Amino acid sequence: MPRPLYPSVLFSVSLSLIPAVAAIGQVTPTSGTYAFVNVEVIPMEAPGTLPDHTVVVRDGRIVVVGPSASVEVPADATRIEGEGRFLMPGLVDMAARLPGELDPMRVIVLEEWLYLYLANGVTRIRALGGSPYQLDLKEQIGEREVLGPRLYVGSPPLDSVSAPDAATAAAFVGDQAEAGYDFLTLESGLPAAAWEGVVRAAEAASLPLAGSGPGRVDLEAVLEAGPSTLDGLSDYLEPTRSDGLASATPNAERFSATDQQELEHLAQRTAESGVYVVPKQYLQNHLHGWNHLLGGSTAPDSVKALPEFQHVPQSVRNDWVTTAWNAWIPPAVTPESAAAYAEWRTTLLSALRSAGAPILVGTGAADLFNVPGFAIHREMPLLAAAGLSTYEVLQAATTTPAQFVAEQFGEPGDFGAVKEDYVGDLILLDDSPLESLDAFTSTVGVMANGVWLTQEEIAERLAAMAERHKDYEID
Repeated sequence: MPRPLYPSVLFSVSLSLIPAVAAIGQVTPTSGTYAFVNVEVIPMEAPGTLPDHTVVVRDGRIVVVGPSASVEVPADATRIEGEGRFLMPGLVDMAARLPGELDPMRVIVLEEWLYLYLANGVTRIRALGGSPYQLDLKEQIGEREVLGPRLYVGSPPLDSVSAPDAATAAAFVGDQAEAGYDFLTLESGLPAAAWEGVVRAAEAASLPLAGSGPGRVDLEAVLEAGPSTLDGLSDYLEPTRSDGLASATPNAERFSATDQQELEHLAQRTAESGVYVVPKQYLQNHLHGWNHLLGGSTAPDSVKALPEFQHVPQSVRNDWVTTAWNAWIPPAVTPESAAAYAEWRTTLLSALRSAGAPILVGTGAADLFNVPGFAIHREMPLLAAAGLSTYEVLQAATTTPAQFVAEQFGEPGDFGAVKEDYVGDLILLDDSPLESLDAFTSTVGVMANGVWLTQEEIAERLAAMAERHKDYEID
């Protein structure tokens, strides 16, 4: 298992000279043949389970799924007892962010954050706003030189700096296509003047667009252009405000003044366009002071006290709290405005689900208060709160990402289901996630890229992280 390197060894090295995984213990994880015997399989191809089955994984791929009575377990297989347990596909976080090329935190947290994803059953991530080292990291993870979730890497952001006009935008898109990114990352700051140039260049380069629509481009025009995803739902806020709101209307009133007919119309248009939606409920609610809803507290420290924060450096926690205090300034943000904003987002997500828009689970980790891996278990219940069934929530983190990858990236969507000839990224649990999303607290182990991580190993590694970060500050 990778061994963390401490920053005192690394800070003297220029970040521009650090290889993609300089902060990661470079080992080749052990792969082999594993048999999950007598387990109840949650195949995710259709609702329901397959009781008393045996699943054999060889070198990271599923080779057998069948009734235990009829499956001969290979002699060289490591047997993993599944009686009374549940086996499901690994989860996919479709809106992650890794440290940037020159981010000093890269040499401190990258290895740990990759592991935190796996520890929480997240075996694949789509990383927006990427950088060159992440392309190397993607290859190294795929080759088992590095232990981490499989990656899809987005380009550096398309915004007012990288793409101030159509010509510059087209050149930027060409550069990203040549570099080998999987998709183009859109930011809301992209100028309207550059939008059409971006769309044409992306189509010519066969690179999907993903992220936030340009704030000054009509949402229906954005949907017509067909980005692969819209991330965060913020693109829907202004188009769904009731007519006649004054510019100085307090946020609590503004967020409550929803034109329900227009909201439902845009939800239907989204479904018709084929654009996938990545709500990022947990992150976006934090950005608008959602901590006001946590026991009535008005302090970001109430969020920082959540148990997952023990696995994050003190400096990161402190930066998040500072960012939150700077953003949550009365009278713009109040308990009433936070509640109204959260309610609007839930209403919109419910309408998108009812209209049939494809929904993907994505967290925005490691942005504000979103700890990699742990954040997906904060996000999924918020999708359920908007009316998605537990099965639909699990689809949004398994089979729907596989469908997306096949459609948008032209790659095999051979993951996200427990099925022969599929990738064997799996989670073994004591409780059924079909009954409750709380079942993920009963994880027995995670299989990622052919490597079996037991809960004992995971707990030991997480405890070591917590001990390291207990009194650890980075100036």
